Amino acid sequence: MDPVSFACGVLGAADVCLKSGKYLIRKFGDYRNAERDIVDIVLRMKTLWLKTEIQLESIKKLWGSFDPRLQALFDELIGHLQTKLQIASNSLDRVMDGKQYEGGTVKKFKAAYFKKNIQQAVQELEDWQGRFEPTWLLITLVTSPAIDRYLEGKNDQTSVPTGKLKELRDAMSRKVEARQGSIFIKEENISGGYKSLPWSEVCTTRLSGSDKRFLIDQITYLDSDISLATVHIRDLARRLSTSDPAEFGILRCRGVIKSSSRAGTSFKLVFEIPPTLSSPQTLREILLHKAPHPLNQRFQLAKQLTRSLMFVHTFGFVHKSIRPDTIIVFRESERMLGHSFLTGFERFRPGNAETLLSGDSSWEKNLYRHPKRQGIHPEERYIMQHDIYSLGVCLLEIGLWNSFVRPADGSSLEPSESLKSVKEALLSGNRPSFVKDGLVQIATKRLSGLMGQRYADIVLSCLTCLDPGDTNLFGKEEDLEDEDGIVVGVQFIEKVLNIWPVRVLFVANYDCMKVLLQIEDIRV
Repeated sequence: MDPVSFACGVLGAADVCLKSGKYLIRKFGDYRNAERDIVDIVLRMKTLWLKTEIQLESIKKLWGSFDPRLQALFDELIGHLQTKLQIASNSLDRVMDGKQYEGGTVKKFKAAYFKKNIQQAVQELEDWQGRFEPTWLLITLVTSPAIDRYLEGKNDQTSVPTGKLKELRDAMSRKVEARQGSIFIKEENISGGYKSLPWSEVCTTRLSGSDKRFLIDQITYLDSDISLATVHIRDLARRLSTSDPAEFGILRCRGVIKSSSRAGTSFKLVFEIPPTLSSPQTLREILLHKAPHPLNQRFQLAKQLTRSLMFVHTFGFVHKSIRPDTIIVFRESERMLGHSFLTGFERFRPGNAETLLSGDSSWEKNLYRHPKRQGIHPEERYIMQHDIYSLGVCLLEIGLWNSFVRPADGSSLEPSESLKSVKEALLSGNRPSFVKDGLVQIATKRLSGLMGQRYADIVLSCLTCLDPGDTNLFGKEEDLEDEDGIVVGVQFIEKVLNIWPVRVLFVANYDCMKVLLQIEDIRV
């Protein structure tokens, strides 16, 4: 299809969605004098639709600024929304019998059917927003004067959707720092000392003059270019200062403390802990205790971890240290897992920056690294698929609900019983590909029986994301390079959307070519 016809089709579908949404809101208004719980549901629907309406109008205005790949994503998402709205409209028409009810009065026997329909409509729109939001945020990465003018102008400046876009876009530039001042803060602002978390280099603390609690994530550089490292740290902290913890799975960064000693130069990233969260633990500690958390909580944990990685990549960075020790989980109760967040940025860097081919021989860290990134001198520069491989190992542990690393005698560590088939190769470090093949075998043989075949397929897709051949759903590596030679994730939509109801998107970013990755709608 030629670009003009394609644009007309997508924008026409957006217009249909706008009309359908307004029709539903008008119909829902017939119940404005209904019971309180129905009124509350209607209010939720109106709030959701206002956000959706602004986003659709923004897409129409900015369509010509989008890369074809982003246009294709919006085409799919808008088509999906059109179907949902049409189903909701048809269902509502059946309940209402096509009648208008004067004064907001509806026959009581209809109320139960109406309530069920509007609850379903609200849930469907919330689900769609969960799928749409990551693609919507990619607009912040598009280099376009038209988008700059749109976000800087008076159009929808007070709206939540475009307000978030502008905030994130400013974070990508230096506007946030210019407006708020330096992101660096002084060491003397720390009060009450540091309290370390088991199995983690992260600690908790307080800042003077504040009752809030904070997490400290320290990054130490021994012989790197400190001036360049300072720039990278500053940019990361500035971008994470705009993070929405509940949505991004990354805590909001309050600032950075820089200090020097004989051990090297260290940077302490200071993250705010939301006041509603308590009892932080590493995922490692939780896996070691093997508390019998139900499947829906474990699926939710997998979803949150994946969203965290997605937004690290969307912010333009690779993490390089994803493992259960760098995943902090807050507890809602003894048997209830709460929100989880990705920390451990000790080896991160911008996705398009030069990388040092350096590593270490720690088997418990190499376990989470792709075979070509293991050892003191890794074979390949770090790319975003290496993070996705690490994600796959973590998702495998969550699926098995068993830590691959456990304490041995004294302060030493040893592989768990689950890794007995690859223990010798893992400890020797001589056959990293054998370890990776062993993890694939574990996922193939054990995971589907515990978490379902669809979850197992997702884990296998992550573990094999750099394999050659047709079995790799990411495609060939030579197809993953942009004009600057930056390797990125392949579009993973068509093949993975049909694998399971947990939606996973691996989307090639059009400008800086980042990976967008999301697991959504995880349900048992």
